[in-house]
Parts: sequence; structure tokens; C-alpha cells
Amino acid sequence: MQARNFVMSVYSGNALRASDATPISVTGGEERSGVDLTVPIHGLHTISGVVTASSDGHPVNSGFVTLTSPEDKSLDFQAYIDNTGGFIFYYLPANTTYTLRVNAQESTPYAPGAAPVQTVNGARMTPFARNRPYAEVRQDIRLNDSDLTGIAVSVSEEASTAGK
Repeated sequence: MQARNFVMSVYSGNALRASDATPISVTGGEERSGVDLTVPIHGLHTISGVVTASSDGHPVNSGFVTLTSPEDKSLDFQAYIDNTGGFIFYYLPANTTYTLRVNAQESTPYAPGAAPVQTVNGARMTPFARNRPYAEVRQDIRLNDSDLTGIAVSVSEEASTAGK
């Protein structure tokens, strides 16, 4: 699984959540020194898993997964589904319930010469791949004091594309 860029927020008072931050007062034109931020990495963990099609269990090769905390809106993350169906979130605060939301699609390349020709704004175009959308899946997960790996998410084809 390829590592992706990520953003991690750290707040004053060595906090990973905005609600746990220690306020610092600064007025216009004032400078504040002696304020240190410490990243409490001992409380950070990883969530990872695989997205598969419910029809036959094959890995879905495209889309994204979001991870949000209903308790703390500052905890909002996104990861892409890679070509093996995998996703991973790094540096997550522990002891938090998250809502995992999967928006997946499958991109299947056309065989040479088999792609339909489409006309878009007067130009003839041949798409590289056929995209098959899957229905969104949501599930709540609890991250305690250790990494959470091997989450299996099964997605179904959207009703409008099933059987096509």
C-alpha cells in the first residue's frame, strides 16, 4: 500500500482534539514566546482495511474512504482506495468512535478497439475505462489503544448499474 500525504492537527496543551486544547491569548501586534507544542505520538494509531465487492469478493480498485468522529468534528480524514482495495489512515487519536464511510467504484480498462466512441461538445472521444459505482457503505468503528487493521468492507453495486 502506497503511503499518502496527510495532515495532522495538534493543539496547544499537547492535545489532538480541538476540544482538549488549552487556549492561548494573543492580541493584535503582540508576540508570544515560550509556547511549545508537543506531539503525543504514544496516543496515535492506524486504521487500515480492504474494500471488496459483495458479488464475488474481488478487491474494488478505486474510490475513497472517509473517517469522521461524530463526537469531535475536528477529526475528519480521507484516504484513497488503492488498486488492491486497500486503504489506510495514519496518526489517529485513540479512544475514539469513528464513522467509516466508503465511496467505491471500479475502473475496468476497455480491451483495445472495444471502447464505445462518445461525442462530447462536438469532439469524438474514446474513454479509457468503464466505471462501475458501488453503493455507499457506513459503519461505526471504535479505535482503542492499539492499531486497528484488517477491516473488511463489502460493497454492493448500485441498483441502477446492477445487471448491466
